[in-house]
Amino acid sequence: MIRRAKLLTLVAAVVAMFAMMFPASAQTTLVYGSGATGTFSAQAPLAFYAFQGQANDLVSILVLGLTPGMQPSISLNSPTQQQLANSAVDPFSVGSSSARLSAQLPSDGIYTVIVAASNGVVGDYAIRLDGSPMSAESTVDPDTTTSSPIVATGNTVFNIVGNPDNSQVATLSTVTPQFSFSALLQNEAGATLAVFSGSDVQPAFITLPASNGTFKIIVNSTTGTDGEVSLSLGTGPSAPSSDVSTPDSSGDNTVVEPEVTEEVTPEDSSSSSEESTSDSSSSPTPTQQPGVSSTATFTPTAQQQQQVNATATYTPTAQQQQQVNPTATYTPSYTPTTQQQVNPTATYTPSYTPTTQAPTATYTPSYTPTTPPAPQEAPEDQRSYAFNMQLDTTSSITEFVSYPGGDVEDRVVYDVRGMNPNVAFSGGRARLIVAVSCFGTNTDQVQFFTNGQTYTCGQTIIDKEVTFDSNNGSVVITAIGGNGTYVQWVLTGTVTRIN
Repeated sequence: MIRRAKLLTLVAAVVAMFAMMFPASAQTTLVYGSGATGTFSAQAPLAFYAFQGQANDLVSILVLGLTPGMQPSISLNSPTQQQLANSAVDPFSVGSSSARLSAQLPSDGIYTVIVAASNGVVGDYAIRLDGSPMSAESTVDPDTTTSSPIVATGNTVFNIVGNPDNSQVATLSTVTPQFSFSALLQNEAGATLAVFSGSDVQPAFITLPASNGTFKIIVNSTTGTDGEVSLSLGTGPSAPSSDVSTPDSSGDNTVVEPEVTEEVTPEDSSSSSEESTSDSSSSPTPTQQPGVSSTATFTPTAQQQQQVNATATYTPTAQQQQQVNPTATYTPSYTPTTQQQVNPTATYTPSYTPTTQAPTATYTPSYTPTTPPAPQEAPEDQRSYAFNMQLDTTSSITEFVSYPGGDVEDRVVYDVRGMNPNVAFSGGRARLIVAVSCFGTNTDQVQFFTNGQTYTCGQTIIDKEVTFDSNNGSVVITAIGGNGTYVQWVLTGTVTRIN
């Protein structure tokens, strides 16, 4: 009973942290630092959240499954509804019922987060969104250590040029007391290769594969405080090893580091001094004793002692005291004559009368709302689109409708690709789920018609089993009314094989 009470207390604390102020049913829009709770069901297996992001923002999304056995998944879509990243695991908590996703946003706009239960277990979940703008960016010199400040509300980007002949080992460390950080490694295409962390107690090591492209290491504070992180590069093995693709999965990348730093910088006096300092702090070996004894025999400290003694014996303290006494005799000469000058200046204070306040108030009514902004209209287009979904994937399509002017109606023809023509074999049967989400003005004035039924924004419009012969259909999207209606609609389809 005690163990169960502790577990319930822990779950309640986690839910309170994620839920913030609003439940998921009343909140489809998130902001950085906010969270929500929700429930997956057979009728609503997906959940949609939107947030406003800026270019180069580093976002982190964490979804925690509150129902035992649930394994959530996350998908992040761009403002054009192209999938940027997805995850069904938490690299910082392997084996837990949580999923974590981190990514740097490519542009300004409204981003979509799609949450689902990847293993089909329905129930309760909690989601939290964190983000920070880019505060600093620098390019790493392979021959020197690059340092950059890390602010609590921003992220720092280190750009690294790849080495086509050898892998590279990046070492991130900090000397800021009680400071910890997390880092994200991305390739030139923006794909996330690894997520790792470090602190003032334990540096972080990551191996960059041999490449002609560039890499980004994006670092932010996990303690909510400012700090500073240093990054140094070393040369790794000449042939890419098997662990470079997922350096964060094992969590043990420190084996290569001592050999790399000793081989790369034996002639650099600054780096060798840093290595000797780090060695002495970690393991004070007897090899330091000859250095200590030599400095004791050839030390300028004895001369410094003689200089201190000499200056102490050659101090004109007596003369200074003689000079102090005469200057003290002149202090009575400063009589409070200035007090008599204070009283005359006080007679000029009534001259400041509030004469200029009344005229300045007459200029405020000049700002009148004469030109209200014109409502947006969706441009006329082809009004017919093909939505091809692959088996075992999640994909989206988006467009705009408006009312009363502009593009009022769109038609989408969908089908599922990659299915087996024989229903008895693997991939012959699949579950198709299509949900809709809307962003803009008067989203309640947009309808979706498919399979003889009408739906509204935020609903699941298709949830059925399909085969090779029944894997297609159509959806009609219409703006039916409102004044200045301008809506971006999104269809998101998930196809999961049954056999």
